Amino acid sequence: MAKRILETIWFGDNELENILKYYEYPNFHNNIQLPAIFDINKCREEWTRFKMIITNNFASNDIEVILLLLIQDYIDVFLNIIKLIQIVYCIPFSSVECKRDFNRQNKIKTKDKNSLATNMLDMLICVFLEGSESKEFNYNHAYTI
Repeated sequence: MAKRILETIWFGDNELENILKYYEYPNFHNNIQLPAIFDINKCREEWTRFKMIITNNFASNDIEVILLLLIQDYIDVFLNIIKLIQIVYCIPFSSVECKRDFNRQNKIKTKDKNSLATNMLDMLICVFLEGSESKEFNYNHAYTI
């Protein structure tokens, strides 16, 4: 039990510091300093209590469940840590999905269809991405509409 508590206390400290180093400097856009999204020092203060709550209450849950519960129930307690998590969770971990989307676009806009307007290409990509498989599509229903 004591080993588990010690592991919890030290787990993630280096990773947190690496992330906070990135946000340490002011953010500028068009030579205007933007306000900080979260307080770095308060993140450090919240971190140990945050880890204890996660370890004791959410250890067996899936990360998506944990994030939803944290945002719903603990936003007032861990405001800065949760803002940081929301930012980090938005960052894609790989470019695979982007590459797949370009591959799909290239299947639609071929040499023969090089004059497709951008809005038509956009609609076709949406159908390609969101639509059902052609073998599952109910053509009779589409015909009657």
